[in-house]
Amino acid sequence: MKSAEKAYDDLKNKLLSELPLYIEEINKKYNDGIILEQFTNTGNTTNSLKAPYWKINFETADYSEKDILIENTVFKFSIELHATGNGEELMRKLWRYGEAINGIGLKILQMKNEKYLVIFTCF
Repeated sequence: MKSAEKAYDDLKNKLLSELPLYIEEINKKYNDGIILEQFTNTGNTTNSLKAPYWKINFETADYSEKDILIENTVFKFSIELHATGNGEELMRKLWRYGEAINGIGLKILQMKNEKYLVIFTCF
């Protein structure tokens, strides 16, 4: 079974390498004047970042009897998004960023207060 730290690193690398491509796809898909900017992250440190950026927080790890046998671990992380804009424009951006996050293969459980709770399965 993978550790939470390894899963965290895998998730971070997935966000850094795959998310920019999906953001470009989302921008092409919608043509309403709202453009998603690329995230400014190069890691999970948010000390000097300018919006838009994301921050990953570990939530839980689940193991069922089957998971232990096949060495599978299901981790839950929240991805906190910080974007520019306000009102309806900000909400559209957050939903579209969520669509991009879903596009890289993360299962979104919920979105609340600019945080997406996602499941990340490690084998």
